[in-house]
Amino acid sequence: MLDVYDLERELKDMTPVEGDEDQLFDLAWERICDIMNRLPNVWKDDLEWLEVDVATNGDELLFKYRRDCEKIADLLDSNVFGWAESHTGYYDPDEDARDNCVDANTGWYYILN
Repeated sequence: MLDVYDLERELKDMTPVEGDEDQLFDLAWERICDIMNRLPNVWKDDLEWLEVDVATNGDELLFKYRRDCEKIADLLDSNVFGWAESHTGYYDPDEDARDNCVDANTGWYYILN
């Protein structure tokens, strides 16, 4: 199972791609999706019993810790998507409870590009 350090290593090993922006994004996102397919999925796996600090929901990279989320987002922005900015956020438990939308994403930091 991949952890944050494995993810960081794989992303550092990615060669920046060249071409027009749409092709760049599609190719880089394809690589990220390949990595996400090897991560635990918060919707399919019982993460309560797994000691994981990085996961996916199928659309986003999810992190238990903010520092890891920011580190990987910075790496994506500089190494992989040098021309784009990753969008990060947090599925806040208090906000989700207030909005009555607590789900498997709640409590995780995310990167959506």
